[in-house]
Amino acid sequence: MIIDNKTKIFFSASSKPGNFGASIYNKLFQLYNINAVYIPRKSSSAKPLIEALKAFHIEGCSISMPLKNQVINFLDIIDDNAKLTQSVNTIVQREGKLIGYNTDIVGAFLALKSTHSTYNNVLIYGSGSVTHSIVKALEQVGVDRISIVSRNSKKARLVSEKYNLIFYEHCTAINNHFDLLVNATPASLENNHEIDILLNKTNCLFDLVVSPDYTPLVKKAQSKKISFITGDVMSKFQLQKQFEHYTGIFPNIETIDEIIYSVFKKN
Repeated sequence: MIIDNKTKIFFSASSKPGNFGASIYNKLFQLYNINAVYIPRKSSSAKPLIEALKAFHIEGCSISMPLKNQVINFLDIIDDNAKLTQSVNTIVQREGKLIGYNTDIVGAFLALKSTHSTYNNVLIYGSGSVTHSIVKALEQVGVDRISIVSRNSKKARLVSEKYNLIFYEHCTAINNHFDLLVNATPASLENNHEIDILLNKTNCLFDLVVSPDYTPLVKKAQSKKISFITGDVMSKFQLQKQFEHYTGIFPNIETIDEIIYSVFKKN
C-alpha cells in the first residue's frame, strides 16, 4: 500500500497503548485493499483527543481506559449500548459528526459463548468503565448471580447499586466459590495479592488484559489447572464489529484468528 493524501487514518487512544489493534487492523486493511492506516497513540484526556480527531479528519478511533466514559460529552451521537453503559470504545467520524459505539458488550458476550460453558455465579474484580459492559454481557448469557469487588470500593458499590449486583467491600470478605472470575483490571500484570486470593475461589478465569503472551495471572490459573479465557478473545470479537462500523465490512473471525496467531501471539 502506498500512503498518500487519500489514506484514511484510524487511531487507538489509551493511557497505555498496545499493538493488538494495529497488528490486526493494518493486516485487514491490506487484505481488503483499503487505503488506510491504524496507529496507536497515548492519550489520557478526552478533550484534546476529540479536537485532534476533528482537526486531522480521523475516520475512526478505538477508545481504551481511561477515556471510555470521558469522551461521551464530546460526541454528537452515541448508540444504545453506549447509553446503557455510559461507555464508548469506538468513535466514527461521518460528515463532520462524531458517533460513539460500544462494541465491548458484543465482544464479551461472544467470548463467553465461545466457551460453551454455563456460568451461574460470577465475580467481577474491578470497577472501571469496561465493568459496565461486562455486566450487560453476563446478563445476556443468562448469569443469575453477579458479584463485584474492587480496590476502589466506592466505585464498586456504585456499580453494584446501578445493576443490583452483590457487593463485597474487600476480597478478604469473600468466602464463596464462583463459576467464573472476571479480571477487569491491569492486576494480572502486577504482583497483586488480592487477585491471587480470588483465583483460588473460581473454576474459570476471564482475564480482560490483552497480551501477546499469557499474563502472569493466566499462567497461575494454568498451573492450578483452572480454565481460562484470555483478553484477546473478547478483543477479537469486539474488533470484528468495530471494523464493520469503520469500513462497512464484517470480517470473518477465522481470518482475524489467523492474523492474531501470525503477527501478535507468542503462544
